[in-house]
Amino acid sequence: MEEQAPMPNIEHSAFLDLLVDIHYAEAALENLKMLEQDSLKVQYYTHILRYHGITKEEMEAYLDDLRNNPIYLNQVYKELYTKISSN
Repeated sequence: MEEQAPMPNIEHSAFLDLLVDIHYAEAALENLKMLEQDSLKVQYYTHILRYHGITKEEMEAYLDDLRNNPIYLNQVYKELYTKISSN
C-alpha cells in the first residue's frame, strides 16, 4: 500500500478557513481581465496570508501536502464544499 504524505502542519480548521478564503479569492478573480486578475490576485493573496499569519512558502507547502494525500484531499474538499455551501 502506498504511503500517504504527511498532513499539513496546521490545525485542520485553520487550514480549512485558509482554503475557503483562497477559493473565494479565486472566484472573485474569475471574470476579470487578465491584467486585473494579476494585480488583484497579488493583493488578495497578500491579505489572505497576512490574515492567516502564514507565509507564501508555508501556504504552498500546505497545498502540496494536500495534493500529495488523496484521502485527506477528498476529506478536506467535502468539508470545504459544505462550509462554502452554508455561507
